[in-house]
Amino acid sequence: MATRQPRSDSATAALKAAKNAALGDKMPPDHVQISEAAMPDYRAIVRARARDEWSEMDLIVASQLAECVARQREHDALLLAEGDVVENAKGTRVCNPRISILEQLARRQMAYMRSLQMGGRVPGTAGDKRVKQQGRALERQARAAHEEAAEENDGLLA
Repeated sequence: MATRQPRSDSATAALKAAKNAALGDKMPPDHVQISEAAMPDYRAIVRARARDEWSEMDLIVASQLAECVARQREHDALLLAEGDVVENAKGTRVCNPRISILEQLARRQMAYMRSLQMGGRVPGTAGDKRVKQQGRALERQARAAHEEAAEENDGLLA
């Protein structure tokens, strides 16, 4: 028999959200390397769900997604500097190859998001997700309160 999730409006859920917020973000498993450039994206990805919703495999995929997003950002900046049309070795003007690289990265990103079930959904087709959303919102609020309290306490500790 599966254990029931506490109601998102219960004291138990509020306590659990506060505890999760105090624990901080889930980090990738030790065997997964992630670049510094991808860490902000990784943190944003893992904060999209409540802390206890992440499995080890999900964290691996989240790391891959974060690296993909970081690479997209890097290639996007280079494409912006180089332009959509570049000269090849023969001097012929051709479509910048970065465009196809960005398209491949976008497809990979969508595959990772599907794997994590993080993509957008058409309302009414994937069932009612309000219970999970309320729990996630509660944890975001608890995380914000925890961060605010930590900032206020910084001045008190000498």
